[in-house]
Amino acid sequence: MFTVHGAEHEITVPAEVKLDGDRWTASARFSIPFVKWGMKNPSNIFLHVRDTVDVEFKAGGSARP
Repeated sequence: MFTVHGAEHEITVPAEVKLDGDRWTASARFSIPFVKWGMKNPSNIFLHVRDTVDVEFKAGGSARP
């Protein structure tokens, strides 16, 4: 569940996970259709914004027993 402005939206995010010994990394990319989810597009005469926001996520750590 992805919560934005107090509203929950179910999304599936494909992620790439790599293991190297006891180290791991994960990355994912996805788009949030904020206008479709009920938020206003802040575009005006000087600012032009798309109706979606692209999100890139990266994480890493170690896996130890």
